Amino acid sequence: MTLNHPILIYNRTTLKQGTGEELEKYVFLQLAWAYANTKTGREAFMAGKTTAINTVIFNVYWDTIYNERQVIEWEGKYYDIEHIAPRGQQEYLEITATWREETIETVDIVVDEQGNTLTDESGNTIILWEQ
Repeated sequence: MTLNHPILIYNRTTLKQGTGEELEKYVFLQLAWAYANTKTGREAFMAGKTTAINTVIFNVYWDTIYNERQVIEWEGKYYDIEHIAPRGQQEYLEITATWREETIETVDIVVDEQGNTLTDESGNTIILWEQ
């Protein structure tokens, strides 16, 4: 298996505005190389409209950073991680992800080595702002 497709991994995070409103945003975590296997698409009737559902199986090198709250960007499209399964003896992970119609809104925040969001003494997420 050749891992020859670059994919970008984003962590889903919730930011709280000064008004108390919570916003779902995404933070870039890392670039990974994957073997990508596109499954046949299907359609589902959701929220009053027909929606295409496309699934891709990504095989990546084993790493403990992956979870089901993350999003993968591959070939300009975004995929929600649905399931993660080990393959081999901790050599690969098989990630099942479903295409999402919406794009994601990213922010740059400070995270630790495990990808956990860092906060200040008051519990506020540390965000990097460009001047």
